[in-house]
Amino acid sequence: MKFRTAQTDLFLILLTLFGMMDLTWAAETSRNVKIVSFADLDQLIMEKNEIVEASRKTAEALAKRTGFLVRSFLPQISLTAGQEKFQVSQAAYDPLNYWRAEATVNIFRGGKDDLENDIRKNNYDLAKLNYTMGFNEELKDAQKSFFKILATNKLIVEAKDALKKNEAHIKAAQKRINAGLATGADTVQFELLKTSLEQSIQILELENDLSKNALSVALALDEHENLEVNGDFPSIETD
Repeated sequence: MKFRTAQTDLFLILLTLFGMMDLTWAAETSRNVKIVSFADLDQLIMEKNEIVEASRKTAEALAKRTGFLVRSFLPQISLTAGQEKFQVSQAAYDPLNYWRAEATVNIFRGGKDDLENDIRKNNYDLAKLNYTMGFNEELKDAQKSFFKILATNKLIVEAKDALKKNEAHIKAAQKRINAGLATGADTVQFELLKTSLEQSIQILELENDLSKNALSVALALDEHENLEVNGDFPSIETD
């Protein structure tokens, strides 16, 4: 009986471990990481950025309003139909149907149509310019955020590496103190450096989070916590 109980306990322990592994795997799977490269920025801005999308739709709408002068010379045809019912005193008459068709042709309107056509064309040209300027502005902000993320990522890695090395120096100094070869003052400098590095890492991580948030807004992403950038700074060619 005791052997069977031990087997049962072992089975429950293994079942728990496998359950924890499944939960860990599910958590990693549910973490929807969005990886963005520098070459993807222009396409993502064009497809997802709401400001650029609004400018593009405005330009498309104004494009359909151009060509007014040519269309103004096309015949304008209208058709009206209805039914009338008459009643005089107590006498009622049968309903009468009626219809009317009209056609108008623009021969000359004192240059108004030409002026209207110019106005619509200028509005369309302005909308295209606004679209181009808006796209370039949003792309510039996205690229700026992208490089900020790259920079802070590198600085965080270097600061953590420096913090790790400083921890090794603190342990070495502590060993010398325990052996009576040094005083407690030897660790003060390393402790101060540790505090400074930890503060720097916190500041860099905050700046990194802000840059990710700015990039996610430009790319119209739902969240920025799982946003990662892929790439490096371009090399500078010199003579």
